[in-house]
Amino acid sequence: MEIFIEKLLTLKEQILKETARAKRRLAKQNIEFEKSKNWEIYKKFADTILINKNSIKKGIPFVELSDATGQNVKIELNTAISVVENAEMYYKKMRKGKRGCEKCGENIKMEELKIVEFQKLLEKVCDFLDNGFLGRENEVENFLYLHLCKPSQTENDNKKVEKTHFRHYNYKGYDIYAGKTSGDNDELSTKFANPFDIWFHAVGYAGSHLIIRRKKGEPFPPNDILSIAGGIAVFFSKAKNCGYAEVHFTEARFVRKPRKSPTGLVVAERCKTMRVSPVDPQKLFKELKNES
Repeated sequence: MEIFIEKLLTLKEQILKETARAKRRLAKQNIEFEKSKNWEIYKKFADTILINKNSIKKGIPFVELSDATGQNVKIELNTAISVVENAEMYYKKMRKGKRGCEKCGENIKMEELKIVEFQKLLEKVCDFLDNGFLGRENEVENFLYLHLCKPSQTENDNKKVEKTHFRHYNYKGYDIYAGKTSGDNDELSTKFANPFDIWFHAVGYAGSHLIIRRKKGEPFPPNDILSIAGGIAVFFSKAKNCGYAEVHFTEARFVRKPRKSPTGLVVAERCKTMRVSPVDPQKLFKELKNES
């Protein structure tokens, strides 16, 4: 019982820290969102310059013109470029601002959802702490397993996870990494992977290389772990929309890159083959959280 309480308190502290971080990121994104809304003004400037381009002299630092609605608009100009180039400059700012506005909007929604999820987790933790968990030991254990950072991870492992740019998932204690690009695949398969990691790739389809972290001397991952990793490899390949696809898997020490071969091409030996369905990792981990 005491170990559960200790872990729940640790998880509560983690949730509070992550909530505070999410709120700081949300505040920052809201500020950026307000700034990026200027893209509409840049569009007005560009349109107005083009409407009046024949009446604007090159080399003047600013101009006051009537826009399409008849309102007067004061526009700063770059004296080193032509009138049309000034319009294009504002169109570029418009496009950049619009993309930034859309991106900020997406980030704001994402941070808001995170805060809601953190609040739900916090309520669950407080329920266990305040109302006890006699008869709910299995529920608490599963909940902690899904949401508490694994204490078995070493500090060096944590640093590697934080620094890597690969897709990263932890399923039942197994760290799974997948490349995003051909260059990623080369790096993951020949540099990032340790010799006894388990390497995966969808057979006959372009897609991500994937590994399961495994130390020398550790047993081979169980079949359900292999199936999940294989399914993720299929999901991040051209076979994503197929019902099933074959996946090769082998120890990373049997994967090599031939000299002068194209980016992303490797040769894998001593492979075993499995036939699996695509696994969307986002849906998978969402379902696991809902089950808790």
